[in-house]
Amino acid sequence: MRDETLNLKVYHTHPSACRVERAEKTLKDTAVPGGVKWCMPYKLVNSHGFWLYPPADIEITWHGGKDFTYKMLEDYGPEEYNHISSLITARDVKDFEKWCSFGNGRTKYTWGSVDVGVVQIYTGCIFKTDPNWCMQIRSPVNFQRRSQFFVMEALIETDWLQYDIWLNLVFTEKLKPVVLRKNDAMPIAQLVPIHRQSFTSDWSLSTEMLNNTTQEDKDVLNFYVGYNKRKFASGGKNMINKYANKDSTTYVKVKKEMLNKDGSCKGRSITPARTKKVLFVKPKVKNKVPDDKQ
Repeated sequence: MRDETLNLKVYHTHPSACRVERAEKTLKDTAVPGGVKWCMPYKLVNSHGFWLYPPADIEITWHGGKDFTYKMLEDYGPEEYNHISSLITARDVKDFEKWCSFGNGRTKYTWGSVDVGVVQIYTGCIFKTDPNWCMQIRSPVNFQRRSQFFVMEALIETDWLQYDIWLNLVFTEKLKPVVLRKNDAMPIAQLVPIHRQSFTSDWSLSTEMLNNTTQEDKDVLNFYVGYNKRKFASGGKNMINKYANKDSTTYVKVKKEMLNKDGSCKGRSITPARTKKVLFVKPKVKNKVPDDKQ
């Protein structure tokens, strides 16, 4: 499982299509240093998926409702028209103009057509993933959030839907110009791989207080207590305060124990924390001197 290679293939319909990069844990050196050094969940989510960047430089101002003004800072023309028309067969030519018109190509931007305050941006990308793998599109994970807009999230079934994608930006602040550049350090959106089974399965939900009634309950309790014992009571070297330390490597150590060599999960069990054996020594009793204050 660990050695499995999953594939995302990106087909560009336009020479200025959105740039796509693998996400990485440092967020281009903007991530919290302590999180990158010590927090495995933080590093995992930072590096999960792919970053998307704007296809062209543009300045957008929302005036409320469906009213937008914009300035194209560079051309985002209909180049895909010639490229796609050179590839299609003769039988598809007669209908081609209905969805990719001469002089315009595909629609590059829409202004409030989806909903008030929403701008659509043509990515110029077709995404293809392995069977049963899809892509969630969302705002970039753990980057500093843009105050003027966010990405309208969607789940794209890229295992079968080979179709060019538009990105929906929901604007939240009026009269504040937003400049998007294709060479920005911060991505405009993130693609996160999602397995089809995670949203087609019938999930059950149960909620209860932590207990030790069933074997499953006991396993959860034992894991919880054992994990905390190893992290906070096993001689860790990372100081929390002047009274206590913790072992910040607990996550990595326990993860290694909990996974098989192929990367699959073994199940709930945890190796007890190693503690030094201390032999019982009978305390020495000093003779007490009578004291009037006792």
